[in-house]
Amino acid sequence: MEAKKRASTRFEKVNRNRKLSLFATLFLCVISICGLPGLSVTADNRILISKDNDKAIRLSEFEDQFEHQNIIGFVATCEFEDKECVRALPELITETTERAKSLPYAVSTTSLSNLPYLLDVDDEIVQSNYLDFYCDPTCPALGRSAMQFSNTLVPFISDDGNTMAVYTNLSFDIKQVEAVEEIFSRAQLLISDISQKYRADIRFVGRLPMMHAFIETTNKEITTYMGAAIILIFLLVWLCFSSFRLTIIAIGLGITSILSTLGMAGWAGVTLSTASATLPTIIFSLTTATSMHYFMHVLRAMTEDSTRDLKKVAFGAVNFQLIPTLITAGSTAAAMLSMILVESPPFQTIGTVSYTHLTLP
Repeated sequence: MEAKKRASTRFEKVNRNRKLSLFATLFLCVISICGLPGLSVTADNRILISKDNDKAIRLSEFEDQFEHQNIIGFVATCEFEDKECVRALPELITETTERAKSLPYAVSTTSLSNLPYLLDVDDEIVQSNYLDFYCDPTCPALGRSAMQFSNTLVPFISDDGNTMAVYTNLSFDIKQVEAVEEIFSRAQLLISDISQKYRADIRFVGRLPMMHAFIETTNKEITTYMGAAIILIFLLVWLCFSSFRLTIIAIGLGITSILSTLGMAGWAGVTLSTASATLPTIIFSLTTATSMHYFMHVLRAMTEDSTRDLKKVAFGAVNFQLIPTLITAGSTAAAMLSMILVESPPFQTIGTVSYTHLTLP
């Protein structure tokens, strides 16, 4: 009797303060979600290496001397027996060089079409370029000469003259995701235009394509894979509850938890990478797993006696499941917090954000 009276008193106190608790929770969620715009994605794959790593520190110091410069290349290749393609290579390289100069953040562009070649004409020094001097109409002689006599020309032409390259030096901060995407899209447009006009196979090489792939993979993990996980868990929860309304509530709690936790990460200035992009799925799974304990308790109680007061059953579920939930959450939080000891920053991010999510009320 005394236990029932204490439970009834506790229920009355919680019931009186439920509006205040609900308002406080919603207020916290709204404030947290407002931090989502501050959540960023990195294009720098070096984020996988700890900033305290001696080799990483020396590498960063070396690269910083060049003011965030990155080189990209456009490599054009013709089939060995495609003489028409080979004859058009000099024109292709010249046009690509001029187009590449207008790329965003371009500092300089170098190819055989503007690489200086000095001539002695009637005792006067005349400046030409390797393309005009050697390629008339094709460049096999220049290719053979490059392999034999000049290491300077090796990056620009193959020994058979069927492959030539244009290099553009870019200066931008690799942390600027918008800059990487802008350069990549403009470079792809350039390749598309040139490919339609000439028969050569053009490839886009350098660090920037890899950086763009890094961003693309991270965004895909956050959106596509997260959507697939929500659909899968929705089906599993629906099969478990056999109640569409409870399933929607459970999934809604999971999505709200994702938004609020990532919002707080945004306020904290957290940067996501391909590794830490799994955070939404982890948060969603933890929230759904925790809420299912309460929903199953309510569902079982209402199935046994449908006349019972749903509010009392719900608060009874909180009282009954509180200790097991705290034990589960505490042990999981301790495991997540241990990831801070890992040297790689993205895994530290996973541990810290997941721990924050589990310790929230």
